Amino acid sequence: MPTLTITTNVEQDVKVQELMQECSSAVASLLGKPEKYVQVVFRKETMIMGGTAEPAAACQLTSLGGINKSNNKKVSLKIGQLLKTHLGIDSERYYIHFIDVPREKHGLCSWNVCQLKTS
Repeated sequence: MPTLTITTNVEQDVKVQELMQECSSAVASLLGKPEKYVQVVFRKETMIMGGTAEPAAACQLTSLGGINKSNNKKVSLKIGQLLKTHLGIDSERYYIHFIDVPREKHGLCSWNVCQLKTS
């Protein structure tokens, strides 16, 4: 159940929908999760980084598993490429905060995920 939240100072336009779709696919693929459970949230906020208002982003990826050193590096590189392509954000102008959420702290369809049967 990965959720990628992208908060940026870059204006939202038609590129954002494509960015979100590509991020969804990338997160699913790189974490080995079904894309039907991937969420991507895009937020436009007033933001500075390094003392300037140049294009920047603060990202957070939460997931039930899949958060590890190897995957984090792959996700960071891919998301960075997508931020550059779609929003013009340079690689030194974004952070990604990775959070591995325990099953008992995540819900789906009125159920706690640890209550769901696994196949």
